[in-house]
Amino acid sequence: MAADNDTTAGEGDSAEEKADVKAEDKAEDKAAPKAKNDDDGDGDADDADDVKAKPAAPAAKPKPAGEPNAKAKDDDEGDDDADDADDVKAKSTAPAVTPKASGEPKAKAAGAKAAAAKAIVDPRAKWILFLIVAVASLVADQATKIWAKHALETRRNPSQDLEYTKELEKRIDPNTPPEQRRAALEKVPCDIPEDVIVRSVPNLPAGQPKRYWAPCSGVPSPVITNYWDWELSMNPGSAFGLFSGQGFARVFLSIVGLAAVGGMLWMLKKSRADQKILHWALAFVAGGAVGNLIDRIVDGVVTDFILWHYHDKRWPVFNVADIVLVVGVGLMFIDIQKEGKREKEKKKRRAARAKAAGLVKKLSDD
Repeated sequence: MAADNDTTAGEGDSAEEKADVKAEDKAEDKAAPKAKNDDDGDGDADDADDVKAKPAAPAAKPKPAGEPNAKAKDDDEGDDDADDADDVKAKSTAPAVTPKASGEPKAKAAGAKAAAAKAIVDPRAKWILFLIVAVASLVADQATKIWAKHALETRRNPSQDLEYTKELEKRIDPNTPPEQRRAALEKVPCDIPEDVIVRSVPNLPAGQPKRYWAPCSGVPSPVITNYWDWELSMNPGSAFGLFSGQGFARVFLSIVGLAAVGGMLWMLKKSRADQKILHWALAFVAGGAVGNLIDRIVDGVVTDFILWHYHDKRWPVFNVADIVLVVGVGLMFIDIQKEGKREKEKKKRRAARAKAAGLVKKLSDD
């Protein structure tokens, strides 16, 4: 019995102790909050159960290439040491990246375009063009002159040279009656080009001014009435009848023609490949000069056959060579104007570049 009482008393004491412990735990819970990570209520936030119960942290996203890590930029081995030998070696072998200027792509594109344009232009092209245009002008001139000599009509002029008249009478029938002799002389065919060449009248009385006369002259053939005729004429002078009365004209103008052709070739050699207008001009001038030069060498005179006039007011007779000469000279003036503008723009660009580089100061800065 005594033993049972002791046992009962021990159990009562134990129950009281448990009640006291629970009361103390409740008091501590009220005084201090539980740990945030204490999931099982044991007050220990770092035990294995709580760590296991934590949600898994999301995996870090891979960073794009070239983006710097939180570690040192030059740390390739992950040892937080950016200055070790391996990292320095890798840095020295990496290719250097040069920053591009804002206008560099445009400048490269313009340079490539200019280079392509230069590659397309054949340096022989200007010579080919010159040869084609000059030969075409020459052929057109000589062909029309041959046509004019054979197709256009001529007539006899009243003779002003007794010696010439005597030579002419030998070409008619000696049995011609005197009253028909003049008409017979007028029907004698003209020798081309000799009889159409204007010459001075010989054996004039002393004190009389010098006169000029041609045994034959061309008969006008209207193309546009009162404005344009075909009329054969032999010109011992230059274009449009200039220097026609000068005895030295043949030799002097032949030398001038040769010099002109040589000058055209020299200018063509010095010209740029993009000066198309000048190339055409030089070819026209050379073709016209050679056309008239051939006439002077072969006949001693230049064959003209185009007559522009307004009723009785006549422009000097000319030919195809004179036309291409005038066109060529006109194109030269156009090229001169164009080159003048080009030089002005070039100077402006140079001044702008010098100003941008600080080589030229503004007047306001002085």
